[in-house]
Amino acid sequence: MKKFKKILSAVSAAVLCAMPMINGAAANAASDEESYKKTFVVYHIVDNPQIAYFDFTIGYNSCLTAEPSMKTALCGTNSFNSIHYNISRQIKTTYSGSAFGTTGTAATTKFLGDLSVSIDDIYDLISCDNVAIKNANGKSMSKTALDNRIYLLGDVNGDDCVEIADATLILQHLINPTGYPLRDNGIAADVNLDGVINEDDALLIQQYDAGVIKHF
Repeated sequence: MKKFKKILSAVSAAVLCAMPMINGAAANAASDEESYKKTFVVYHIVDNPQIAYFDFTIGYNSCLTAEPSMKTALCGTNSFNSIHYNISRQIKTTYSGSAFGTTGTAATTKFLGDLSVSIDDIYDLISCDNVAIKNANGKSMSKTALDNRIYLLGDVNGDDCVEIADATLILQHLINPTGYPLRDNGIAADVNLDGVINEDDALLIQQYDAGVIKHF
């Protein structure tokens, strides 16, 4: 099994005056905790810019639900394909094209789990197997050239839950990046996976905390 790396985020105080308010009626929806899900995302990170091809299969436990891998802008117009096999609970993903030429996240794979699933549990519930990586000349490269890291989406402060404090930390960081830095470049703070950390991500966390949405 591919060992995933953890995220640890700084703990921060609370300031919410800049955040849009959710109406009281929507907040009452938060009582139905059984429908809440934690959103875990595997980030497939290019550590060696010479990668021109990768292929891997992700397997996952039946307590999770999954989506096909999604490419990022780093893949450009090169060939990218991801197929989700629901019955066997596997996701097969392939990239083929020119060498990346830089490092960064090439793809993400999203999983939903119950609130009882912790960030420690998830390491035993997801595996990354049959990994093949090549350069532009078709030569095989070390599997470590493509790193796989897993994060609980929205858990900005690293306490294994997603709540108002995480939205607060995003807003504080936007106002004072030096005073309120985010670990790992704030990868867990980019809730909508658009490559940018802003007020939209903080609002999504507030909506999740209020029960307006049940997962990301």
